[in-house]
Amino acid sequence: MTSESVSYATGTIASCNGKDSAFALGLEVRARAVPCKGKGISFKGCKVSREVNKSVEKAKRFLKVKGGIRIEIDNGIPAKSGLGEDEAIAVAAALSLAAEKGRTMELQLDKFLRTQVFETGDGFVNKKDLVEYIHVPGMSFARLCASLFGGFFVTEGKKILRRGEMENLQAVVLASKGGNLKPATDIAWQEALKGNLYQAMRLNSSLSGNDDVMQKMLGKGALTVATSGNSVIGLVRGKKATKISGKIKTRISNIEARVLQKPRKILRINEFMRLKGEQEFYFL
Repeated sequence: MTSESVSYATGTIASCNGKDSAFALGLEVRARAVPCKGKGISFKGCKVSREVNKSVEKAKRFLKVKGGIRIEIDNGIPAKSGLGEDEAIAVAAALSLAAEKGRTMELQLDKFLRTQVFETGDGFVNKKDLVEYIHVPGMSFARLCASLFGGFFVTEGKKILRRGEMENLQAVVLASKGGNLKPATDIAWQEALKGNLYQAMRLNSSLSGNDDVMQKMLGKGALTVATSGNSVIGLVRGKKATKISGKIKTRISNIEARVLQKPRKILRINEFMRLKGEQEFYFL
C-alpha cells in the first residue's frame, strides 16, 4: 500500500552557531513511499539535495525498512526560497516510510487532543527520536521539529529548549535583498529563547540587512517581519495582509505533519500505555 504524508514549510526566527529557532508555515510538501526493486532510496517529482538524500536514508535505517523505496514528492515550497524545503521533504518522506513499515494509529490524549502514532514490529515510533536521528549537517534541527510538530521551536544543537503554538497569523513572503548577517545574531536568538518571538524576528531581520523592507512592511500593518534565507516574511493579522504585496501568501501552521490515511485503530491513553510497556515515549 502506498503511504502519502504531508509536512510543512518553515521560516527562521533567529539562528547563530548551532543555536536555532524556527516556525511552521502552511505551504505543504507531500510524499509517498512506494516499494520498488533494489535496496536503496530513489526520488521522483523534484530534485533533492544531498542532505535530503542522506536524511531519508537515515530514516529508512532508523525504521528498518527493507528493500527499495521510491519517494514521490509533490513540493509546494519554492526551490531555494529559504522556507525549509529540505527539512519538509525529509519529514514527509520519513513519515511515509513509517506508515509503509507499520500501522498508522490515532492516540486520543484527551477529549480534544489527538496525535498520530506508528506501530512497527519493533514497537511505537518515537517521533522525537526519529527527528533527532534524521538530522544531518546542513539541515536546521529547529526547522525539522517545526515542520514535524507545527508551531515554533527554539533549539541548541539537538536540544529542544522551548516550543509552543503561535497565533494563526497570515504570512506574506517577499524575496530578500539582505546582505551578510552581522555577528550579533545571538542577541536575536536569546530573545526567541525568552519567548519574545516577534522581537527576535525584527532584530534578526535588521541584522540581516533587510531593515528597509522590514520598516515598509511594519508600516503597512505587519506585526513583525522574519528573514528566512532568501525570503522576508511579514506576519499580519486580519485584513491588513491585503495591504502588503508579496509573491507568496500563506499562514502560520500549528498543525502536525501526518500521514493521509484513516487510522487502523484509535487508542485511548491507558491502552497506549499498556501496549508500549517499558518503551520510552515523548509527547511534544
